[in-house]
Amino acid sequence: MQADLFGGQADLFEELNLSVDLLKGLYVEMKFERSSKIQTISLPMILTPLYKHLIAQAHNGSGKTTCFVLGMLSCVDPKLTAPQALCICPTRELAIQNMEVLKKMGNYTGITSECAIPMDSSNYVPISKRAPDKDK
Repeated sequence: MQADLFGGQADLFEELNLSVDLLKGLYVEMKFERSSKIQTISLPMILTPLYKHLIAQAHNGSGKTTCFVLGMLSCVDPKLTAPQALCICPTRELAIQNMEVLKKMGNYTGITSECAIPMDSSNYVPISKRAPDKDK
């Protein structure tokens, strides 16, 4: 199995050598008890230095978002106050979902995050309705 090349599988989040703050976010904020099938297989690959590209497929609600958000958060140094990670999403809804997971999971880490799109649709103004940019 491909997972064996990257450190095997992790049925428990404690097996992933995550910080106490990330584990607290997983258990307290996310209310996880153990890793899902997609997390068990992919998280060791995501968190093991070799950091190869990974394509994973699983059903909705299976924990895919947790996999890549946890991967991002685990690589960020909370003491460094500079941008360290960027998540590009194909839809506004997915960007909002990812941001909500990131805030919950990273709640105890001291890591700050921003969403490049308005999180509240009432503040959203479509590009076609915005005033022209005077700098162009």
